[in-house]
Amino acid sequence: MPPHKLSARRVLSTIVTVGFFLGLASLSGSIAHAHGEGEASEPIRAEVVRVLADTLEGLPGLSLQTRVQELEVRLLNGPEEGGLVVLVNDLVPLSVGDKLFVTSFVASDNTLAYGILEPDRRGALLLFAILFAAIVVFFGGKQGLRALLALAGSFFIIFYLLFPALLAGYPPVLVSTLVAVAIITFAILVTHGWNKTSLAALLGTITTILLAIIFAELAVSATNLSGFADEAAMYVNLDSGGLLNFRGLLLGAIIIGILGVLDDVAITQAAAVEQLRKAAPHLSRKELYRKALVIGREHVGALVNTLALAYAGAALPLLLYLASGAEPFALAINREVFAAEIIRTIVGSTAIIFAVPITTWLAVRLLETKGVQLL
Repeated sequence: MPPHKLSARRVLSTIVTVGFFLGLASLSGSIAHAHGEGEASEPIRAEVVRVLADTLEGLPGLSLQTRVQELEVRLLNGPEEGGLVVLVNDLVPLSVGDKLFVTSFVASDNTLAYGILEPDRRGALLLFAILFAAIVVFFGGKQGLRALLALAGSFFIIFYLLFPALLAGYPPVLVSTLVAVAIITFAILVTHGWNKTSLAALLGTITTILLAIIFAELAVSATNLSGFADEAAMYVNLDSGGLLNFRGLLLGAIIIGILGVLDDVAITQAAAVEQLRKAAPHLSRKELYRKALVIGREHVGALVNTLALAYAGAALPLLLYLASGAEPFALAINREVFAAEIIRTIVGSTAIIFAVPITTWLAVRLLETKGVQLL
């Protein structure tokens, strides 16, 4: 490809990327303003200066013991910044120098008292995020950098468009669908560039998303899922005054949750068609489609298993409860918390299967010209 065309494409991609982010930021600000979004109060941080006691205590009514610490901590901000307070910790064992978040409340004697919320994990989280980025760049090079940019863009869209729109009361399914299209478009643009292969993958993914929405709607309706599968949903419902549509949120979560695997299978399938066309330009459309479909079937088998295991890993405590026999299997599997995970897995796996023939057909149509040059 001539250098001037490549430069023009890069300039165009940069303009589209910057414009994409600016447009989303503007839209996000409008949604947040309409929602009347306020700022949460600054959390109070503290540092452990002394461990006064560290003992094992029995749990009432159980033969188990838990570790209980008495800690002296220094408040790092808040109305009593610099002051020392003594706290009882029975959450996660802490050592001198550890940082933590505390909450303040007015005690019965009208004095300000404190309790432990959580250890401050932000330093460790940042360290592992940097390590992850370094590994991606080391092994992926420029493509790794593009992947990180696409990942950052996905989180930007989720946090600054999806969440504000949902909290503002916009229809969850519509918002999630538009956000899914925005995420997949941006990810493919940044990671793979604009060419016929990525276009086929993009169109295949969007088509599959629309089919998955219909299938998910049927599945959620047939199983009478409400979206209230865990305590987090209850808290959000109370915080929103009961204005959010949690059944719609469940559908939206299913849509967003399958984006990664759909992107994977669609790009792989479109690339397979491209390589087959280059290796055997004499193949007819029908032959090309059939050969590419064989590759797709192998990929589907691996991805369906991957998706199921990912959901199983995320729900491992629930599966342990199911395996413990604490209640009859028929009743346990019928609970929404289990049924919702089953539906997620079924819808996601079905979407993967849909994506293969759809993307393959689109790629064959777009790459049908012998000796085709990518755009």
